[in-house]
Amino acid sequence: MSLESQNMVRYTDGENAFIIDLDRAPLLVTSWCAEPTVELVLKYTQWSERFVAECRQNSAKFAIVADLSDCVRPGGDARALLAKVHVDHDDVFVVRVAVANSATVRGALTAISWLTGKRIPVLATRAEGIRAAEELLAEAGISFVAATDLGEPAPKRRFRFFD
Repeated sequence: MSLESQNMVRYTDGENAFIIDLDRAPLLVTSWCAEPTVELVLKYTQWSERFVAECRQNSAKFAIVADLSDCVRPGGDARALLAKVHVDHDDVFVVRVAVANSATVRGALTAISWLTGKRIPVLATRAEGIRAAEELLAEAGISFVAATDLGEPAPKRRFRFFD
C-alpha cells in the first residue's frame, strides 16, 4: 500500500515500510522500518527519480537524514538491488546523514560509502542527524526551516491512497 501527500510519502510491504517526511524540505527525513524489501527499494528508487527530476526542473537542492534506527539488515536480493541501483543526483543533492544504532546497519553504510566513494556520516539520534544536516545545508548556503524555528504545527495533510 502507498500513501502520498504534499508533506509525506509512505510505502509498505507487509510489516515493512519506508516513510519520507517532506515537512522541512529541502531537508528530507526518511525512515526505514523493519526490513528494506526488494519492493520497497524499487518504490524508493522510483520516488527518488521523480523527486530528483522535480528538483532539477526547479533548480532546487536537498539533503537527507536517513533514519535507520528501526531498520534491520535487508535480505540478499534487496542487498544486491541496493548495490546496483543509483539515482544520479549529485547536481541537486547536498548531503546524506544517517542515523543508526545497529552495528550491522552501520557496517552496511560503511560498505556503501566504500562502493560510492562518498562518506555517509552516521549519528546516534535523529535529532543529531537533523542538526548535522542543517549545518551542512547552511554551509552550502541553502535556506531551510531550522528545527528550533518550528513553533507552528505542520499544515494539515491531504492524503492520496494508491494500491
